[in-house]
Amino acid sequence: MSVISLITSSSINKHFEYLLKNIRIWDIIEALKWVRQNIESFGGDPNRVTLHGVSSGSFIITMLCVSPLTKGLFNQAIIESGSAIVVQNNPSGPNQKLSQDTAKAVGCATDERTIQNDSQRVVDCLRGKL
Repeated sequence: MSVISLITSSSINKHFEYLLKNIRIWDIIEALKWVRQNIESFGGDPNRVTLHGVSSGSFIITMLCVSPLTKGLFNQAIIESGSAIVVQNNPSGPNQKLSQDTAKAVGCATDERTIQNDSQRVVDCLRGKL
């Protein structure tokens, strides 16, 4: 998982409507697909994949449990110290500010070029920093 998976922008969400507000979920789904395809090479059983999340990780695991996109990718989940079911509406404002601040810190955004008004260029720059 990289810093790109944490970014949020109303501009990104507008241009890529299929994305969730937090694209980290898509990274996790892709990782689960990889595990499903490769687990036997490591002595694992693709029919016995268990996810485990504690605290903020439990929120993500809860979302994965109810997502139709993860059907068949795991079989069990251990959720400790929290659940996305009890979370109130999480405003994207703080995440957008953190995304902009992160992009500025690594030289990919400025006060004029923001993740909101030039998301493609900022994201391309962040990808180049990986």
